[in-house]
Amino acid sequence: NMAFGYDDDDIRRLDKDIYANDIMDMIDAEFARQNAETDFGDSAVHRESVRLYEVEENQEMQEQIKDIQNQLEKNEMKIFAEGQLSKGDLINEAGKARHGFDNLFTAAFVKLKDEFDHDGMFSVIDGSLYGGLGTEKPYIIKQSTEDMEFLAGMVSEPDVRVFADEELTPEDIDMFGGYRVTDEFIKFIAGFTSWDTILDGKFDAVMAEFLRKEDSSAA
Repeated sequence: NMAFGYDDDDIRRLDKDIYANDIMDMIDAEFARQNAETDFGDSAVHRESVRLYEVEENQEMQEQIKDIQNQLEKNEMKIFAEGQLSKGDLINEAGKARHGFDNLFTAAFVKLKDEFDHDGMFSVIDGSLYGGLGTEKPYIIKQSTEDMEFLAGMVSEPDVRVFADEELTPEDIDMFGGYRVTDEFIKFIAGFTSWDTILDGKFDAVMAEFLRKEDSSAA
C-alpha cells in the first residue's frame, strides 16, 4: 500500500501534519509540471483545467489523509490483553519494539510453556521460545549464567542501555527470571489483529491477568 510514495511504515513514523504538507508540496510540483507541458491558448480553458485539477487532487489528498488518520487511530486501539494493550504500546513511532512489558511476556511464556511447545506457530528448544518449524526465529531466550552476569554488569554502567526503551535495573533482572525477550517476538505479536488466535486465546487471557495484577499492586 503506497500513498504519495509512502508505505505503511513511513506513514506510521510521520506526524500527520508533516505528511499532509508533503502531499501538498507534491501536488504543487505536479501541477506546475503539467502546466509547463500544456499550451493553454484559451484562458477560459486554462481556468477550467485548473479548477478540475484542484478538485480531483483535493479529493485524493483528503482520502489519503483520512487513511493516515485511521491508521494512527488504529495503532492506539486497545485490542490486546482483553483491551489493555495497543500496537502503539508494543511498537514505537520509529517502528522499533518497545520492551516495557518484557517481564510479563516472560511470565506468560513460563506459565504457558507446554501450550507454546504444542502450537505450530512456535517451538520450544532447550527452554527457549522460537518461531515455528521452518522459521525458528528467536523469541524469548533463556539466558546462561554468563549472560546473566553480563547483564548484571551492564546495570552498573550508567551510559549503557540494554533495551531500546528501558534501562535495565537489578529488579528487571529478577523479573525477567533469566530470559531475554527479542524484538522479533514483540514485532510478531504486534502484527496480529488480536491475540485470540495465539494459543487459542490463552496468551491474551494470561497477559490480561498479569496486567490487572500489576495495576492492582501499583495502586
